[in-house]
Amino acid sequence: MLPRTWLAGGSSDWYFPLLHSIRINAPEGTSIAFTDSIPLLALLLNPFHPLLPDEFHYFGLWHAFCYLLQACAAVFLIRSLYIRHLSGTLLAVVFALTWPALTHRLGHTALMTHGLLLIALGIYFRGLNNDAWRRGKASTAFIVLSCIALLIHPYLMAMIYPVFIAYLSQQYLRRALSLRHGLLWIASSLLLLLMIMYAGGYFVGKNAAAEGFGIYSMNLTAPFCGGILCSFADATGGQDEGYNYLGAGALLLLSIALITRGGEFLRAGRRHIPLLLMLAAFVLYAASNRIFFGQHAVVDVSLPETLKGLLGVFRVSGRFFWLVGYSVLFATLVILLRRHNWVILAIMAVALLLQWQDTRTLRELVRYQASISGDLNLDLWHRAVADLDGIDIYPAYGCGNTPTEDYVRYQYIAAHLGLTINSAYTARPTGDCDSKHEFAHGLAKPGRMYVKAGFQRNPLDLPLIFREAIAAGECLIDTVHLICAKGRPTTWEAVGLPPEEQQKNITVRWAAAQLPSVIGHMQDTRLVPRERGAVGYLSYGPYIKLPAGTYSHRIEYISQANSTTTVGNWDLVGQDASGKTITVAAGPLMGTRGEAFQLTGALSLSHALQQTELRLFSNGEDLRLEAISISSDISTHP
Repeated sequence: MLPRTWLAGGSSDWYFPLLHSIRINAPEGTSIAFTDSIPLLALLLNPFHPLLPDEFHYFGLWHAFCYLLQACAAVFLIRSLYIRHLSGTLLAVVFALTWPALTHRLGHTALMTHGLLLIALGIYFRGLNNDAWRRGKASTAFIVLSCIALLIHPYLMAMIYPVFIAYLSQQYLRRALSLRHGLLWIASSLLLLLMIMYAGGYFVGKNAAAEGFGIYSMNLTAPFCGGILCSFADATGGQDEGYNYLGAGALLLLSIALITRGGEFLRAGRRHIPLLLMLAAFVLYAASNRIFFGQHAVVDVSLPETLKGLLGVFRVSGRFFWLVGYSVLFATLVILLRRHNWVILAIMAVALLLQWQDTRTLRELVRYQASISGDLNLDLWHRAVADLDGIDIYPAYGCGNTPTEDYVRYQYIAAHLGLTINSAYTARPTGDCDSKHEFAHGLAKPGRMYVKAGFQRNPLDLPLIFREAIAAGECLIDTVHLICAKGRPTTWEAVGLPPEEQQKNITVRWAAAQLPSVIGHMQDTRLVPRERGAVGYLSYGPYIKLPAGTYSHRIEYISQANSTTTVGNWDLVGQDASGKTITVAAGPLMGTRGEAFQLTGALSLSHALQQTELRLFSNGEDLRLEAISISSDISTHP
């Protein structure tokens, strides 16, 4: 178990697996390898826990280390490519430090360690071109680097290890390595990596795969758009993870190199076929099975469920272009710098200034994010929860659409105050949702704080334990969350405000602009069909969860048709526990003679409904939606 300040242990004692913590995702716990906590540094600093301040954490230091490593790794790589004059070295360092994909990763600390990728490329070329690095030295360096990468973030290992395979393959093609020795290197390295994963708890209660492959991909325009040239395109809602803009300066140099010395790229590719094939595979993987050019789908291939599960292990495929981008950058620099003359250096200096200007917005965002102060006063929280020993949060992570930040907030509180927490952000959701939610349908226990995450975003989803706590006056509003504790600790009010009376009789209203549409667009404050006579869903959503209970709904709309004309229909649908979509209420929409009208109704749910939608279907007549509402009086719920 690791110290609590490195999210979430409480002592410097050693347990097995080494990265296992029972304070988060209690009671079964999880491995901090899945919390982006940089396990390598946690393991190294664990023995020194008693000597470090209680509030110490290493994430700020790691950001500084990442930039230092990036500079050193750039020097190592450019010198491995036989560019050893000062001007070339400085150009490589500054381009590496201003690389857009690196700056864009601020906030995901472990994945900022891009310097390891540059070191991997440096080892590859030194192992092939330097006699002192042959006969095992390069292979040993690759294995050590892969192990380090695994203990920082598995995605880095997944990018580095294929470079090792490309190196062994290249040596085999050169007849410098036998097939038997190559397979021995691979087998021994995989065994060592598996041992580290086992000792670190990478297999503890985890499903390595998750949904999202094909969403967190790279748009084909990403290397060229994202700066002054053109806007970044996200066609799936997750392609921000595939932000791989090369920068205007790098693109200028690449264009010059291709025009003046394009043949050298071809010759370099022929000399390094395994590496070239690996980089091509990375491009395809980054683009995924749903390939987009801007907002246009180029390829959309359905995948078998088994293959989806396999690809879901590294579902954020857009990241795999990082190594490709760095390879393009350094290949360009080497080809241009190989002939050391002042004209080339002048052009590269201009390109560097262009790159610096093009990435200015990214750097300003970094400065802004670094300047934001936290809104948590841990001293107040410490006094408020002094008599408590744990936090139960609903819904559990991975069991709803609640933003990650909601879990991080209470995970942070639990970690710093030595509390357990039943669920928290991890790279892969853990535990069965039903078992994680059992507490919410029972009675409150002393010594626990209960959190309804995102309560004010969807106050309709309110299980029994929270309804009773509100009725007993045992709850507060903390930002947008509802927190409750049996008996209300004496210093409870310091961390929140009591719920207002209207929050006990809940109505949630969605304006037309907040709802998705198939055939509609906004006209003033109303959602209307884009074309006269259009047939289809004017609105759908909002995809909320409704517990068992009694509800009322309201549709605010207007139509020029007379009151005897049917202009469409509405229905309220959702998914039951088995995932089957069911209709729980439906009816016609009639004309209103141009007057605003509110259509109301009531329904009773005997079981919870997931992904609930109140949909409006237009049959081609005039129909204009203002808003929809769903209401619930918590006193009517079982």
